[in-house]
Amino acid sequence: MSISHHIKNVLLKPKISGVVFLLFIVFAIGVTWYAGTFGREQRNTNLFVEHSLGEEVRAENLSFLVEKLRYDPQGAGPLLPRPGYEFLIPTIVINNTGDKVFDFIPLLSLYVKDASGNVYSETAVISEGNVLSGPISPHDILREEVGFEVPKNASGLVLYFEPGGADRKIIAVNLGNHTFWEKLKNSFGGK
Repeated sequence: MSISHHIKNVLLKPKISGVVFLLFIVFAIGVTWYAGTFGREQRNTNLFVEHSLGEEVRAENLSFLVEKLRYDPQGAGPLLPRPGYEFLIPTIVINNTGDKVFDFIPLLSLYVKDASGNVYSETAVISEGNVLSGPISPHDILREEVGFEVPKNASGLVLYFEPGGADRKIIAVNLGNHTFWEKLKNSFGGK
């Protein structure tokens, strides 16, 4: 039997029937659809748990807290918000509970999202304390203000902290829908 004759036999006379082949294709499409539809929902719901302002959250070898929140609609000097925007300034507290140095770089690990999904990165603001970045020694506590320029009418603001640990945990703190009176109250320490 020649090679060309053997190839013709394999191609023209398959060993599995067309019905079995069709069932296999339908099964493969069904599995792909199921994994794509329900797997994505599962991943998104387990990605993070939303916490509240003032709630201490523990992650791998650290704890994180958004202690208070203030707004600055004017800025100062060269640090001015764009028209229609204001500075959102949370005071964060990070406690390194581990035995190794934790490298904290706010620009890479902190961001704010609004209800529409818009992302706001850290920006320079006039701070009441030192703005620190870099290593946090074991069992040290860092307290600092970080700033975000957000639209004045933004709603559903959530602060995300991605510490980058092996557990890949993302900490989300709900900063709320702040009315004028809530903003005023938070500017005076939440009292």
